[in-house]
Amino acid sequence: TGSSDPYCIVKIDDEAIIRTATVWKTLSPFWGEEYELQLQPGFHSISIYVMDEDALSRDDIIGKVCITRDMLAEHPKGKGKSGWGVPGGPHLPPFGQAGPEGFPNDPFMGIPPFPTGYSGWMSLSEVDPDEEVQGEIHLRVQVLGSQGSRRLRCSVLEARDLARKDRNGASDPFVRLRYNGKTQESTVVKKSCYPRWNETFEFELAEPAGEKLCVEVWDWDLVGRNDFLGKVSPKPFQCCRGPAQLHTQPSPAFPSQVVFSIQGLEAAGQEEGWFRLWPDKSKPTENERRGSLGSLQLQVKLRDETVLPSHCYQPLVQLLCQEVKLGRQDGQVHLITLLDETTTAECRQEVAINLVKLFLGQGLVKEFLDLLFELELAKPCEPNTLFRSNSLASKSMESFLKVTGMPYLHFVLGPTITRVFEEKKYVELDPGKVEIKDVGGGPRAGGDSDGARRCSGLHRVQTEGEVIEQGRQHLQSYLGELLDAIVRSAPACPPLIRAAFRQLFQRVGERFPQHQVGLWRGMAWGQTGISPGDRALWVWSPAVHAKFVAVTSFLCLRFFSPAVMTPKLFQLRDAHADARTSRTLLLLAKVRQGTPARGFGLLGCFFRASWG
Repeated sequence: TGSSDPYCIVKIDDEAIIRTATVWKTLSPFWGEEYELQLQPGFHSISIYVMDEDALSRDDIIGKVCITRDMLAEHPKGKGKSGWGVPGGPHLPPFGQAGPEGFPNDPFMGIPPFPTGYSGWMSLSEVDPDEEVQGEIHLRVQVLGSQGSRRLRCSVLEARDLARKDRNGASDPFVRLRYNGKTQESTVVKKSCYPRWNETFEFELAEPAGEKLCVEVWDWDLVGRNDFLGKVSPKPFQCCRGPAQLHTQPSPAFPSQVVFSIQGLEAAGQEEGWFRLWPDKSKPTENERRGSLGSLQLQVKLRDETVLPSHCYQPLVQLLCQEVKLGRQDGQVHLITLLDETTTAECRQEVAINLVKLFLGQGLVKEFLDLLFELELAKPCEPNTLFRSNSLASKSMESFLKVTGMPYLHFVLGPTITRVFEEKKYVELDPGKVEIKDVGGGPRAGGDSDGARRCSGLHRVQTEGEVIEQGRQHLQSYLGELLDAIVRSAPACPPLIRAAFRQLFQRVGERFPQHQVGLWRGMAWGQTGISPGDRALWVWSPAVHAKFVAVTSFLCLRFFSPAVMTPKLFQLRDAHADARTSRTLLLLAKVRQGTPARGFGLLGCFFRASWG
């Protein structure tokens, strides 16, 4: 078909943990999905595979990108500041050493104590089956005997989380050991990704002891060649001591030590631990296809969080609660104001949601929001731009609605969103974007130079204006259903949300007692052929009181409209919309944002029903 049905699989150290939605029939998909993960301190890499879903056969792998922990450490988030890795700032210290601020860069932890990350486009690389390895193997290696008659003994104990190479969802693993020109192999454990061998192998120790022991894991196949499952990498490593240790980690403190280096074993006597399996990097890499498979735009942030015992936070919690209980005090510098002024726009959303959750737990979220409303309204502001900025007040109210109002959102929007997805009606109001081929009925008639369209069912010509008029009627039907659902939902609106809106309504009414504002609304409400994105083609609606505008700016612009445009991100749908449905949702959200006078009348009924 010349297109794909792409989705992404995210793996942490080769363990699949995330699957995005499938975007159908496109070579330029947009996902817009965000995830927050808790990582093990010793993680190695994040891999993102772009797949092509196939209903009749196995899904195809389009390509992948891999971001290692070291790559994240090389791209710290310090824009505009002299920070880690930024020109003019300090560089990332080697593992095991302390940074200039005294923070230890623990070689076992592996995650620096400051935010790092990567943002941008990355070219997809071709997936080599021999590089798709995962898992760990538990080994014990020791040197036995005296000078002149020494042996190298390797005990292969077990492995875990090996790659699944067979169709039955498992592998048939065995271990191959090579030393001094000789090769030995373990028995094959059938149908297991967590095999146990408990076998011991011995080699005559070469003199001088400069040879290295190589340990590889393979999947045995009756027909065809065996599949490579990984090898213990001959890179500088510090072996973990004891069976309780789970990982091996790079350590510049031992730059000459190689895994199973005989010199190191002679000094230590014995090495035992879990060793990570790595791809075979001895093969030449082929980069000629890199970039031809496409690119993936992503943003990855890595942050090391230290959580203290709860009693350590009590003084701060008490201080915040005391300020919220006292309310706004004239002439006093509020801690909430300092938080607003000192946080960047990038992290203000996170600060807001944490504050909302804190005060929800303390039973003071109404008082917290009321204080924010007062402080925001005390600033010089225009009534027609109230709460349109990304201030702490706006972000906190937005976070409050998402935390407390998701079931209500599903109750209100769910039926309309489901109807739009199921009907798949063609809706377009912009003459420049009307695609005749998408309007049902068959191919364009040969002499239809005026944009007319032949309907196969009626065998008549449908003009471009009729197509737009039909789309307008569909859109008006959806919008009317949505507004009616909002009004009818007043009893279902959570009491906490109603109380917060009542406070906002009163505060804005006190700040602007007589002020009314006009609003731009799309002519699509009553006329055809108008693009909602074109401001010049919008009209000025009758004046509306500023307190109504303030409430609807949160309820519509920051709550309902984003959910209408991207229902999957609000768990209203399991998958993203196709191109036609996505356009309908966008137009519905745009017209919804420019709610006309009829909409404000209905919302007024909602307010009265909600507040009595």
